[in-house]
Amino acid sequence: MTQKIFTYYALNEDEKAAILREFLAQQKPVQAPVPNPVPIPEPQVTAEPEPPAPPAGIFAAAGQQAAQRTEIAAPLPQPRQAQPENEQPAPAAQKQPSKAGKWIAAGIAAAAVCAAAAVIVVLSRSRKSDELRTGDIDSLIAEVSMDETAPVQDETTTASAGTDAETTRNAAPFYTTAESSIMQNFAAFNKYYGVISAGYRHTVGLQESGLVLATGEDNDDRCNTYEWADMVQVSAGSYHSVGLKDDGTVVATGENENNECEVSNWSDIIDVSAGYNHTVGLMKDGSVVATGWNKYNQCDVSNWTGIIDVSAGGGFTVGLKANGSVMAIGDNRLGQCNVSDWSNIVALSAGGDHTVGLKADGTVIAIGDNEVGQCNTNDWSNIMAISAHDYHTVGLKLDGTVVATGDNRYGQCDVSGWNNIVAVSAGQYYTIGLRADGTVVATGLNDYGQCNVSGWKNIGPPQ
Repeated sequence: MTQKIFTYYALNEDEKAAILREFLAQQKPVQAPVPNPVPIPEPQVTAEPEPPAPPAGIFAAAGQQAAQRTEIAAPLPQPRQAQPENEQPAPAAQKQPSKAGKWIAAGIAAAAVCAAAAVIVVLSRSRKSDELRTGDIDSLIAEVSMDETAPVQDETTTASAGTDAETTRNAAPFYTTAESSIMQNFAAFNKYYGVISAGYRHTVGLQESGLVLATGEDNDDRCNTYEWADMVQVSAGSYHSVGLKDDGTVVATGENENNECEVSNWSDIIDVSAGYNHTVGLMKDGSVVATGWNKYNQCDVSNWTGIIDVSAGGGFTVGLKANGSVMAIGDNRLGQCNVSDWSNIVALSAGGDHTVGLKADGTVIAIGDNEVGQCNTNDWSNIMAISAHDYHTVGLKLDGTVVATGDNRYGQCDVSGWNNIVAVSAGQYYTIGLRADGTVVATGLNDYGQCNVSGWKNIGPPQ
């Protein structure tokens, strides 16, 4: 399960601005910003205002050597056995990762700002060539500094959910003074979406060069990513790996018994998610495509429109709409698809049999299987990214620390000592985290080498 991206490689700046203005136009104006944990700087009178101070803690250690991952010395129980090749997948026994990680501007509590933040996800992940080096987050935040005074302009724009935008040139900036500080931090961290992904027993990581590293179980060549190039996002499923290229096409490797790797004809894709045995792609027009195992109709998403985020779970699929509401389809035996009443959601992660949503105020909601406490997120706050797998859920806080809940038999939730983290991903019985200096840490079950990431370097958004 990964942390999430929208590349929007194919849109120019005018089209991007048009999409956001349209979403904002559909919302009621926010009369007053709700207090939030990110301090808002006073407007500057100089020609070039200084960027706001970064959150304490996470930037202090940028560029330092990554802490070595703590190995589990005691003999570890064996994980559940893989599904026999001649049988259909049984999600009750083998559950799937989902996207991991999703991003937030902590403290945005109003519905209108929620819609704006959702589109910021799209826009802030759009620049492949302008990305900054992973370890230089202070500069990254300064790079994405935004106009603090320009209101939304009433220019001629035609844009709607599920359609491409057509707009006049020279569209005006769309950030207000109250939103600018929040959006700067939000945009900075969004750049790390889709950079690391933990699957069932293998891990994939995207390097700044656009190449992809992989480690762990390699049955069916699920780790055969070494020839991939020009990638902007990766996602690890249970038995396959998926990569999004900068031209909007998709590649996949690994088990293909259910056609989960049949993505060679996809185009105009801006986001991908590898599930248990199915793959989901978000198109730049807001529609969704899917392929693979469809026993529970988890691939029946062809009628979805206006979607800005997708996540593939065990036997179900969830999608986030621009207004902060959520759609779901597929296996609902444990209530994991009961999300129709959710609102103000800015990020999603589908686990094996549970769904996790990140709200605009930095809190987290979860529903579905809670047998081992994987849905116990009610007391979380200041969260800016989430990742769910079968039996545990992970959250990244604004200060770069990490929280986790659920099954901890293998130490997969032992993340309290992590710091300077910019991305997280929950695997089957393990958890990985990306540090600001481009190195990776891991904890949990390592029976197939899925946690052997301590030597990885230069992991981050493509330069």
